[in-house]
Amino acid sequence: DAAISNAQTQLDYATVKATISGIVGIRQVDVGNIVNAATQTGIVSIAQIEPIAVIFTAPEEQLPDIKAALAASPPKVIALSTDGKKVLSTGTLALINNQVDTTSGTIRLKAVFDNKDHALWPGQSVSTRLLVATLKDATVIPDDAVQHGNDGLYAFSVNAENKAELRRIKVTKSIDGRSVVDE
Repeated sequence: DAAISNAQTQLDYATVKATISGIVGIRQVDVGNIVNAATQTGIVSIAQIEPIAVIFTAPEEQLPDIKAALAASPPKVIALSTDGKKVLSTGTLALINNQVDTTSGTIRLKAVFDNKDHALWPGQSVSTRLLVATLKDATVIPDDAVQHGNDGLYAFSVNAENKAELRRIKVTKSIDGRSVVDE
């Protein structure tokens, strides 16, 4: 029994088990190499992809809105391809960094995605969209319709007689080529 127990212990020390699941990279040790605890490099690197985290930035001016949204419930974050045309995955905002980057005027944010379909990959460059608020019954016009004049912003609208008329407007937000007209 002691010999069997000793053999099992030796076998347990010869087996390397990862503490996380993920995708292994190119191995750094080949069969026949000696591996010991003092070795500076690992055997392989393991990248966790389920769930996966994405670090991105937002302008510091948006920090109050982001904090308010996070306090209510974790805001939705959409990961897009770098051209912004294809949705790769949807996740939630996990945390806001504890300081603003003074060189760029941005705040770092971290979102977590389930990534069951492995659409996101470690080191992949993605664009992100953070849903901070939903505006109900908002008036939205194309950015090209917003004109800049001496007295501020204006747009042309069609009146009841099918004639164009100039209207002064106030724009609050703009995204993806569309502007929200507040007044």
